Amino acid sequence: MYIMAELNSFIENAAFVEEDASLLTNVSIQTGYKIHEPNTTDSEEQKNLDDHVSKIIEDYAKHLEERTSHHLGYPYNLDFDFSELQAIQGFSINNLGDPFVESNYGVHSRKFEIGVLEWFARVWKINPQDMWGYVTNCGTEGYNC
Repeated sequence: MYIMAELNSFIENAAFVEEDASLLTNVSIQTGYKIHEPNTTDSEEQKNLDDHVSKIIEDYAKHLEERTSHHLGYPYNLDFDFSELQAIQGFSINNLGDPFVESNYGVHSRKFEIGVLEWFARVWKINPQDMWGYVTNCGTEGYNC
C-alpha cells in the first residue's frame, strides 16, 4: 500500500509530458489467490472448492503455456520431455546434505548425483579419490559454491 501511495503521489505531483504518462499506466499491483478454508462437513461447499481449485490450476496451466510460447531459453531451456520420468515424479525426492554420507532420509537420488559428479571428474581428469562435490538445484546456489 505504501508503494501505491508513493506512486500516486508521484503521478499527481510529476511534471511530465502526456506521452510519458503511458509509461506509468503499465504498473500493476499483484494480489494473491484468496485462501478459502473449507468446511469439510458441507459436501456442496467442498465440491465448489474443489472445482475452484481445479479452475485455478487449469487457468495457471494455460498462462504457463502462453508465457512459455514467448520464452527464449534463458536462463533455462524449456525444450524438454520428462514423460519417461513419469513413474518417479510423484515422490518427494530430496538429497539432503553430503551425497557421500548416508542420510536417514531414504527417499533420495544420491546414486544419480554421485554418477554426475563422477562423470565430471572423468571429463576434468580428476582422480575419483580426490573428488568431492554435490549437484546444485539452481544457478544461484551453483554460483555461490
